[in-house]
Amino acid sequence: MSLSDEIKNRVAYIRPGKRVQLKSLPPGKEAWLELDTTGRKIAAWFEVPASAKIFRDDFSSIHLRMDKDLVNGFTVKTMRLEGWDYEGGKHVFASVCENFLLPENREVLRLDPAAWSEEWKKQLGNAVKRRSPSDVIAEMLVILELQKLGFNPEWAGPRKGSHDIICRKFEVEVKSSMVRGAKMIRISSQYQAQRGSCLPLYIAFIGFEKSPNGRHSINAVLKDLVASGFPATAIEDGLDLCGYAVGKPERSREKYNRLEPHTQFYAVDKSFPKITPESFKQNSIPLGITKIEYTVDLAANVLTRLDGDKLLKAHPRGSKKTR
Repeated sequence: MSLSDEIKNRVAYIRPGKRVQLKSLPPGKEAWLELDTTGRKIAAWFEVPASAKIFRDDFSSIHLRMDKDLVNGFTVKTMRLEGWDYEGGKHVFASVCENFLLPENREVLRLDPAAWSEEWKKQLGNAVKRRSPSDVIAEMLVILELQKLGFNPEWAGPRKGSHDIICRKFEVEVKSSMVRGAKMIRISSQYQAQRGSCLPLYIAFIGFEKSPNGRHSINAVLKDLVASGFPATAIEDGLDLCGYAVGKPERSREKYNRLEPHTQFYAVDKSFPKITPESFKQNSIPLGITKIEYTVDLAANVLTRLDGDKLLKAHPRGSKKTR
């Protein structure tokens, strides 16, 4: 079996929590593939010399970084390629993974991983850019609201999860806008309005206006989140991945006011307009199309809209509203 065929087969059928060694590589060029226990993050890796320089970069939903892994009972330095959207991005990951593991590319990755990463950014046309403060604040505000409602949210967006927020009973994709009176949102892939699991999916929308005296900044919402009981380390880890580590001036300088006092949640159900693999013949996106983007008007009357209290009524079990 060729390396290409083995990678495609392994990526398609690997089970959560499993690690496998690829058999089609020659001796001395060993590599491993693994899927984490949640079934969301897939990774491929190979050993590099202990002297290899630390490196980390992101592109599309893929991370490239140095790490340490256990091989035959010994901890060794490794180069890792991670895909944070297994269900939605397994085909793209398989293509990048094949190039990543080719024996002839190992020396390039060891000596100049940045050059390899930049080439793939050009190929995918999706270099990662730092997200705007308003986008980050919107996710933090939705987490705060869900935390107060007792849903124990997990912030998955900074890690390139399938959706921005994961709760035990549902998942949430967060959208924000700086345009007063408009509720037009951009769906940036064919998978963003598609369930990444068996859980219900909601789109949360927040409208902002920028103001030097605005109530909401990253640091202000961070303080509220910590006061609500949300782990400070989880927030700081997420902010670091978003490009807003401790000390960044934007954390306190960029301030906003909400245009509406409460978040609106839109159920991604049969009435929600979306383009997914099921929109095409044989429930499959035509071969050769790797990404679909489109705009949805949330003001459409056909949409199912809920506020926080209605969301609590829809998912009452295991939830407790806090004061």
